[in-house]
Amino acid sequence: MDVVVLGGRPVLFEPFIYSVRLDTGRWDPARLIARICRGEFGLVVLGYSLEVAARMTDGLHALWPPPVLAALHDSTALEGMLAGRYIYTPTSASGPGCRFQRADYAPDFL
Repeated sequence: MDVVVLGGRPVLFEPFIYSVRLDTGRWDPARLIARICRGEFGLVVLGYSLEVAARMTDGLHALWPPPVLAALHDSTALEGMLAGRYIYTPTSASGPGCRFQRADYAPDFL
């Protein structure tokens, strides 16, 4: 999030908070997944790859909500790296993370 804050942009999604909310039944990711799958964002900038993100946990909760990560995996492509950050841009959403937009869906790669 440091890049976003330093760039003067608002933080649109803090993944761990929403992962906990999903696990406790206090958040439905369907609207966010639909927006991701429609390409309603221009850029995803991370300090790690989506594959690494799929393995990150605090021991109880995943760092990223699995259905959100699946949608990002299925609807973005790694554009490249810049200043040690992974830059993902939207592509056509054709994978199972976008076809099955349910909170309980987890793809095989997770």
